[in-house]
Amino acid sequence: MRKAAKGTVALAAVCAAVACGTAAASPMSAAATWRVSPAGNVTYTSQEVTIKGKTSGFTVRCTASFGGEFYKEDQGSLGKIPNMYFNKCNSGITDMGTTGESIRTVSYNAGTGTATLDLYSLGWVVRGSSCNSSITPEGSLQGLRVAFKNATSEMTITESSHLRARDSAAPCFTPGEAIDIRGTFKISPAQKITLS
Repeated sequence: MRKAAKGTVALAAVCAAVACGTAAASPMSAAATWRVSPAGNVTYTSQEVTIKGKTSGFTVRCTASFGGEFYKEDQGSLGKIPNMYFNKCNSGITDMGTTGESIRTVSYNAGTGTATLDLYSLGWVVRGSSCNSSITPEGSLQGLRVAFKNATSEMTITESSHLRARDSAAPCFTPGEAIDIRGTFKISPAQKITLS
């Protein structure tokens, strides 16, 4: 027993000298936490959102204004958008929307103050004067990938290549074609997202 005790003491002494083991772990080794300030209810606005069918070339341009919420800390998601809604569209389209968007974290660039996020959604509905289409995601990315910049409190769609138009009685887009959605949204009041 005394030999084991001496070995334990010796190991402890070595660890103290070289900063090893769990007792010597620095706070940076702990899991980082996503935070939003000031968080709470926000409004998203955009002067132009573009929705384009990659095969047909059919393009719709809309404005956007909708509400959402950011949480102060990551709770499995960083916030929610109950109804992401585009209206005042051209090309015979009345509006386009989705419900139940959750904001999920991907990565953070501290140098540029940019957070990469996924807006998780099960699909979109496009309504027109003479057509209707549903758009659903395929693959691992279930929604829109966006970049949020702290400097401007703006969120820009960076990826939507996984979206596909579905068949309907009078489709607005060619069934099965890839749909590209692009736009930048101003978020107010201004928010700051960090990971530390």
